[in-house]
Amino acid sequence: MSVTIYTVADLINIQRNAHATGLLNVTDGGTGINVNFSGLNTNTSPPVYHSECNVQAYYVMKGDLNHSSPINPVPSNARISLIEMSMQVNYSLTASAHIVSGPSVTSACSYIYTLFTGDTIGTDTWDPRITSGGFQLFSSSPPFVVGDSSNSLGPAGGAFTTVLDFTTNPNGDFPLGYMSYASFIANMASFAYSFSIFVQAGCSTTTGVEVATTSAAVSVQTTNIEITVHWDAPLSWTLEPPGLVLPDNVITITRPEIDPSSGGIGIDTQQIQKLRINGNEIDPNDPWIIFWLRFRIRLHLKPQWLIGQPPTIIIEVQLAGTEFTGFVPIGSVNITYADLSGIYTFDITKQSDTLYDRSSGIATQEVLIPAPFFVTSFINDNEVDILHFGGVRIRVTGQGQLKQILQSYDYINTQEIPEITLRTSNNVNPFVLANFNDQQASLRVYMDSIRNNMNVSRIVIFSIPLYTGYPQ
Repeated sequence: MSVTIYTVADLINIQRNAHATGLLNVTDGGTGINVNFSGLNTNTSPPVYHSECNVQAYYVMKGDLNHSSPINPVPSNARISLIEMSMQVNYSLTASAHIVSGPSVTSACSYIYTLFTGDTIGTDTWDPRITSGGFQLFSSSPPFVVGDSSNSLGPAGGAFTTVLDFTTNPNGDFPLGYMSYASFIANMASFAYSFSIFVQAGCSTTTGVEVATTSAAVSVQTTNIEITVHWDAPLSWTLEPPGLVLPDNVITITRPEIDPSSGGIGIDTQQIQKLRINGNEIDPNDPWIIFWLRFRIRLHLKPQWLIGQPPTIIIEVQLAGTEFTGFVPIGSVNITYADLSGIYTFDITKQSDTLYDRSSGIATQEVLIPAPFFVTSFINDNEVDILHFGGVRIRVTGQGQLKQILQSYDYINTQEIPEITLRTSNNVNPFVLANFNDQQASLRVYMDSIRNNMNVSRIVIFSIPLYTGYPQ
């Protein structure tokens, strides 16, 4: 599972929208994504029946998310499973009232905070796409105090995290257990937070000429904004062909080769260790494997794997990387059974079987007997040096194209070397060049075409030490 983290540095086109219409003497001295509201009222009119200052405001900060600026941007083929939105703030609210003499003064503070994302911002219309709850804090002084009253919240820190888990399929919106990249871009075009505050100070008197002063202030300083997006990318392996008519049973699994500039095998999270077909696990050297390369695998589908199974079979892989665990599906193959009666006759001189169409009794189909292959042991190198394997000389006769692959431990490195066209008799041992560097190597020799056969009696693999070891 990969993670992309957005911070305040990834917010662009920041907008501030303070809803303070109709309130008394309210100003905003904040900058950026922070806010400082204050209000002041002084009343000297005789008599002062009532004097108050309310800072009661709804404030929204919105910034568009720059999806290309994070260190590890979410790719266009990503499947988003989880979004965590976190925020930390320091807040301070103060309300005070003063009257020279009189029956009462009062002050109170409250604070409500909400975090959400949306796509529009306006004076009175905010269209949230994803909304999360916040918290509310409230503090107030006794309602009647003679002379002076002051009340405050903070300064203090508040923090919370809202989790949007798409694997739980909320409301049926995400039946596949993830949000698509297109949906992510549409719904997470922007990030916003809002708060509403109510800070009030008031005085009242019925005697004499009094001076009443009330003030209120709120400061919210954002110390951290973070959006953590958890995602994975679908595997890039493809299956060919997408459908088979049995007894044709050969499939090929491929993926694009890794760009060497990307860092090589250290970041290859899609190296296949095993295959699984209808619950049957397949290893690289099982007899139905034709060849097993790092980026290309070809194999026969064994009939026993298909008996009693649905016409669509699922191909799963176990990977060497840590991004996925267990077996991961990479695709499916649709199977159609041809109406063939079976083997008509055995012929030990043939390298194929002949099957007959049961409906006509005349039409035939040649079926490939599992292709011959063998794999040598690894080179006995007591020093465990890094070797350069420069070529292979092989004593072989037969018919068809002989194919060879040099392979390292766990098939991390592989190299196909040139094919050899076989002859039924030959007075020389064919030699093919190779350029393979690794600590160990074995040779896979195989054939994969109908009516091919080989007779091998001797193999010489040429190697020379290059280094004493890899850097650790």
